[in-house]
Amino acid sequence: MPKTKDSLIDERYTTLTALIVDDHIPMQKVIKSLLTTLGFFKIFIASNGVDALSIIKLHNIDLIVSDWNMPRMHGLELLQTVRAEINTANIPFIMLTANIDQENVKQAILSGVSAYIIKPFNMNSLKRNINRAFSSPIPKKPLIDATKKSALDVTDSTEHIKLNKSNNSILIVDDEPNNITVLTELLKEKYTLQACLSGVKALAICNQEQLPDLILLDIMMPEMDGLTVCQHLKNNPLTEHIPIIFISALTQTKDVVKGLSIGAADYITKPISPEITLARINIHMKQVLQREEVALQLETMIENMRLKEDIERIIHHDLKNPLAVIISAADTLKQQKAYSKEEVSLITESAETIKEMIDEQMLIHQLENNSTERELLPINALELFNKVVYGQKDKCQINNILVQYKIAKSIKFFGNQLLCFNLFNNLLANAIEASPANGNVNITIEQEQSSDVIIFNISNQGMIPEKIQARFFDKFITEGKENGTGLGTYSAKLSALAQGGDVSFSSTEENGTTLTVTLKAMPS
Repeated sequence: MPKTKDSLIDERYTTLTALIVDDHIPMQKVIKSLLTTLGFFKIFIASNGVDALSIIKLHNIDLIVSDWNMPRMHGLELLQTVRAEINTANIPFIMLTANIDQENVKQAILSGVSAYIIKPFNMNSLKRNINRAFSSPIPKKPLIDATKKSALDVTDSTEHIKLNKSNNSILIVDDEPNNITVLTELLKEKYTLQACLSGVKALAICNQEQLPDLILLDIMMPEMDGLTVCQHLKNNPLTEHIPIIFISALTQTKDVVKGLSIGAADYITKPISPEITLARINIHMKQVLQREEVALQLETMIENMRLKEDIERIIHHDLKNPLAVIISAADTLKQQKAYSKEEVSLITESAETIKEMIDEQMLIHQLENNSTERELLPINALELFNKVVYGQKDKCQINNILVQYKIAKSIKFFGNQLLCFNLFNNLLANAIEASPANGNVNITIEQEQSSDVIIFNISNQGMIPEKIQARFFDKFITEGKENGTGLGTYSAKLSALAQGGDVSFSSTEENGTTLTVTLKAMPS
């Protein structure tokens, strides 16, 4: 059953404002239609970078989708300007362009582009890249020196990338069924085929999500001839890239010239020569694959940059948690001037936790891409929270926050030790920081005898600001924290999901905030 327009709407975007920057009016219309379908609340349009900056100064923009080549100010200059301003530095910025020059892509990455989409594109690729852009906008300050070799120099790693796409698709358009039969017999062993008898039907097929890789198009057809069909396809930004080969009985020079002048890639006359026809189709299909391979290489460059940045940010942020335990335990030992078995044990365990985090630098990237499974083992809830709470005692002392919990020694659940430490340490730190001075943070556990889940609640009297509630678990979302990175709740969410659980929250001014974690319970 085909998706309806309403089914494509993403609730995360229904309150957000997007800015389209492109000097090509048909492209403006196409992108606006796609963003509207995804659910964006308001959409502004600018024809160049100068006009875009004027709009950005007057309105709160949540997403920028920009072309590269534009008059007055091109897309790269706009990107660099946006990243240089503190108020706009973290706006997700998507470059949508036909520019596949690798040096230009490197420039865009180093300037802080969130995603780089090669035309042609479709709804799925745009939606996927918007999701990536919001999860990791990429900050304005590059993490690498543009003059040095880096993870962006991917010639070696991508040189042998091959697209496993043996079933390339061809659309045959001819009002004579016999001609379609001949071409089908010639091509069916190598390509996935579609066929239709009219230009109108051909346009309808090319208006679907799955586009053909190449079109074989007759010129002389009733109702709508092949030249008109070609003109429509070349005027549509979503189909202009599809190679069109005219196959017709016409041999006059003027018809050949006219077909090629409006965008046809090649021209074959009837009656066809099977060997020549197949050879020409193979050449054009090879060019299609080469362009897709380049696009894949560029996407790999973007992912290399994103991976490098995310690893550095997550490791830098999450190492603070076990280090806090070590520092607190060491401080206690210093004050007592005597060795304590408990503090020494905590220092040892926290040091081991740091080692495990360093050994698992790929964790966040793997979780984001669902590319790894973590072993779930029995975990004692009281022992886990004793370690987590102890590590947060210095943070509690800053505003005199009291963390209260009463957990039976017998309560166990299934989880991954590293992920659970990361999960609860981040959530508890968030609750302590959000709690008003002299407040309480309460940790409770709910477990029904017949349920296969265990529920952890972490509550405080503070309220999550309304402006970030809809994106509370997104990456780099923070509000009112001087040194906040916006990674804690995002990392916690990924850690819960990786263990087959989840994290949610309720937050009101009257009742404060409760963070709720569900994980797998052990059979009673």
